[in-house]
Amino acid sequence: MIKHFSCRFSSTRSTNDRVLASWQSEVSLIKMRWTIFFLSLGLIFSGCGSEEPVPPPAPKTPTSAPPSPPPKAAAPTRAATPARPAPAKNTPAKGPKVNDSEPITHNHFVYQAAPVRFNISESSEASQKNQFSVIRPKYDGRRMIVQVPEEEATFNPRLTPQMTLPKGFLWLPDFGLNAQGLPQRLICEADGSEMQLIESGVFVQGTDRPETDASPQVNVYVSPFYIDVTETTVAQYERFLEAEPSAAKPILPVGIDEKNAADYPALGLPFRDVLDYAKWAGKDLPTESEWERAARGPNGFVYPWGNTDPPRVDGDLSEILSVGSRPTDLTRTGIYDLSGNAREWVHDWYSSQAYQELVTRSGTPMRDPEGPKLAEILGERVVRGSRDDWELWIRGHANIKRSAPDVGFRCVLRVTEEMLPDNSGATASR
Repeated sequence: MIKHFSCRFSSTRSTNDRVLASWQSEVSLIKMRWTIFFLSLGLIFSGCGSEEPVPPPAPKTPTSAPPSPPPKAAAPTRAATPARPAPAKNTPAKGPKVNDSEPITHNHFVYQAAPVRFNISESSEASQKNQFSVIRPKYDGRRMIVQVPEEEATFNPRLTPQMTLPKGFLWLPDFGLNAQGLPQRLICEADGSEMQLIESGVFVQGTDRPETDASPQVNVYVSPFYIDVTETTVAQYERFLEAEPSAAKPILPVGIDEKNAADYPALGLPFRDVLDYAKWAGKDLPTESEWERAARGPNGFVYPWGNTDPPRVDGDLSEILSVGSRPTDLTRTGIYDLSGNAREWVHDWYSSQAYQELVTRSGTPMRDPEGPKLAEILGERVVRGSRDDWELWIRGHANIKRSAPDVGFRCVLRVTEEMLPDNSGATASR
């Protein structure tokens, strides 16, 4: 009996042990699954799969301060004298750095030197020379215009004309000087006309159209000269009549009376009276090459503005208007009415073969040609410009003793050797 119970108890305990071991195994498996689940969640929320791994958190630094060394025995000393403050360094305060690789926005300021302080006053003008005026714009509040006060002018040899002007001619400083120090524009005191500088150089004269008297197209060298900005007006010619009452009187354009004719070109004057006027004003008539150089520029433009077709303008192109009335008939140097308006006298005798005579045997450009020595047609001088066709190479001619009602004139002043210093570097006319 006892033996039987003992065996049964032993069998039951072994069965319980197996059940307990199985249960513990299942619990461990469940724990492992939950552990894997929570680790997976942690990896997902911590950026699992990102391109850059997340660095581990830095180790915490100990909050307790290290023990201080034992204090040294104080040695007997004299009373300490107060230390002098260090002198302040005159260095500008460091501002925020601007990364050169970043685009500069409206909130960035780039300084090339130490920042400067500005005193902003209510006045629009600076009260002293060492102050600036900050002008608030009327429409754009995002910008400020800083107006620097002008200093008194000082003498600069390069800002003064490098030539001796003849008597009766003044420099107009607003137009400046060229590279050789020659004034860009003068004013003639005798008639009040403004004159524009035409610099020396080679230019294209004539045309390649063989059927005209302005062919062939050749290169010509012209020395520097000044030419009237506009055609000589009736008002300017009246000054000459006051000095020379016996001179011929100009013809007025059709429909224009004397009261309104002051700004119109002086027309219909014989060639001799035109020469007398030029001599009275201290000037001369241009040669055909000088006139064409002023009109066409160094590149030989077909029109004053270039080689494109004329712009559309209101009115008749053949109508003679007051000088400077057509803004399109204007060269790049600011000379008016060389294409249209009145035709103009030049100095050369007329010859249909004149341009062929400009071709030299050596092929080098002819220098300052003066035209034929004799006229092909007795008494005929060249007139330039066209009332109907604005092409600048067109030539014409008129008799010097007759009054052509559509012919006016303008004058030139040549730059001679006597006007230039030795070191100016500029060339002079013949």
